[in-house]
Amino acid sequence: MQEKRLQTIQGTDPKEAVVRLLNGLEKRSKDIIIRRFGLEEKPKETLEKIGQSYGITRERVRQIEDSVLASLQKPNKLKYVKSLEETLISVLEDKGDIAERNTLFSSIQSKLSSDIHPNVLEFVLELSPKFTKFAETKELKQAWATSTSSLIKVKKVIGGFIDYLKEKNKVLDTRTMINAVQENADVSRDAILSYINLSKNIKKNPYHEWGLKDWGTISPQGVKDKAYIVLIKKKKPLHFREITEAINQIDFDKRKATSRTVHNALIKDPRFVLVGRGTYGLTEAGYKPGTVADIVADVLAKCSLTREEIIHEVLKQRLVRKNTILLALQDSSKFKKVGEKYYLNTKIKS
Repeated sequence: MQEKRLQTIQGTDPKEAVVRLLNGLEKRSKDIIIRRFGLEEKPKETLEKIGQSYGITRERVRQIEDSVLASLQKPNKLKYVKSLEETLISVLEDKGDIAERNTLFSSIQSKLSSDIHPNVLEFVLELSPKFTKFAETKELKQAWATSTSSLIKVKKVIGGFIDYLKEKNKVLDTRTMINAVQENADVSRDAILSYINLSKNIKKNPYHEWGLKDWGTISPQGVKDKAYIVLIKKKKPLHFREITEAINQIDFDKRKATSRTVHNALIKDPRFVLVGRGTYGLTEAGYKPGTVADIVADVLAKCSLTREEIIHEVLKQRLVRKNTILLALQDSSKFKKVGEKYYLNTKIKS
């Protein structure tokens, strides 16, 4: 069955099929259909524009169009596009019987041995009674399906995944996303990707991670959000120039970042901590704000430590020289030496 389907797809010549379909039409009627649907790979034309070229009203053009389409929908005409119908059906079946318009066209093109203009595909979809068109809404993109009931399953899968994202409150890679959906729905991988792609509320970031469209990790609104994503992925502090370079390499939204803008933005945002000269880490990664002396005080808050132990702990938080840490320890208003080796925060009684 799969081999027969592949032969059908590869043997389909959409352009030739449409040419044969339109053969026999009166010249003006044929021209109106070609121009209305952009079948010669040109922009679709309005009823008014076509009417002006023929000296007739837009209403008359619409009447001619409706009459011609009705004649083309008869079995003796649709037989010319049967192989293309089967190709469209096979692709839609793989995608759970419904797909976003551009995704469907891209998938069809990848399977055909020759190029095909989207207008030709859309013409066949509009003409054939085997397909249902779902208009774009506030929540969903425009889609084509093989069944009017397909949208019910789509809404259920999308709604369930949105609830899951809100509960987890974090981005998910594609495998995790698919596993999460399949826990509650018997849907194939390709169908899940097709369904989720229909949603306007779920998006994928440049790292191919899924989340809600208004999350900063999905749709970053400025350099701060972009820097946050970069540091999350790198899992280590970076100099602001490295962050800037990474932002521009990822190419989030075509807007180039500058080192000055990145540095000025990060120093004011509590999500970031300056851990060394021009180097930033994330607060959520455990980096704490403050001076080197503040970090020393923090590591000594629970117990006294040797000088080397203090240096070791502070270097987990700051990219500084050892002498900088030792200099901070000389502040007698904050620290005191106990015996020969230990330092305590003076607020803690020994």
